Amino acid sequence: MFPNLRPDLPRPTGRPGPTHRHCHGQRHPWEQITGLEADNAALRERLADRDTTIAELTAFRTAAVSQLAVQHDEILRLRQQIAGRANIRILYPKPDNSHP
Repeated sequence: MFPNLRPDLPRPTGRPGPTHRHCHGQRHPWEQITGLEADNAALRERLADRDTTIAELTAFRTAAVSQLAVQHDEILRLRQQIAGRANIRILYPKPDNSHP
């Protein structure tokens, strides 16, 4: 097929062999594709985990704001109850003078 090739050179076999860049430590393109697909899968997993965390934190924030609103309404109700009755006195705790 190629009679003028030197005998110490490899003869073409019909399938691609290593090219110049493969000889210098670079990966074969199929290996690069496989590695990139694995990286892509890992990034998609991280993205899904992040989305789950965001959903959980949003639900927590909604519950916390709701609880704060209920507590605020209760405080306002108690203040109105105190203001409406003259026989209720507000007791403040004694100051703790034991600390220098």
